[in-house]
Order: sequence, then C-alpha cells, then structure tokens
Amino acid sequence: MKQLLYLILFVLTSLLLSSCQMVDVVFHGGALSGVIFVVILAVIIIYVLAKLLGKNRKALDTKKDD
Repeated sequence: MKQLLYLILFVLTSLLLSSCQMVDVVFHGGALSGVIFVVILAVIIIYVLAKLLGKNRKALDTKKDD
C-alpha cells in the first residue's frame, strides 16, 4: 500500500512539474537531508568527545589532589 502511494505521488509530481523543477525539488530535499545528517553526526561526535575528555580530566584532577 505504501509503495502504491509513493508511485502515485511520483507520477503526479512528474506530470505536474517540469523536469527542471522536479530536479530542483529532489536536490533541495537531498541537500536538507544531508545537512540534518551532518549536524546530528557532529552533535554525536562532540558529545562522545566531551564524555571521553571529561573522564580523563576528572582522572587527572584526582591524581593532582593526591
């Protein structure tokens, strides 16, 4: 059922939009997805680095106190 919906949507957009407009819509959708993916990936990397460096900093601070 979902595939039929996608097929109908594709056919309607193919008929209603010119080829240049359709390429533009697909490109912007892909670009937006790419930007969202990169932002999420950057947040995950920063979070992991903060956790790792935070643990190392705490371990170094306790050694200095001893």
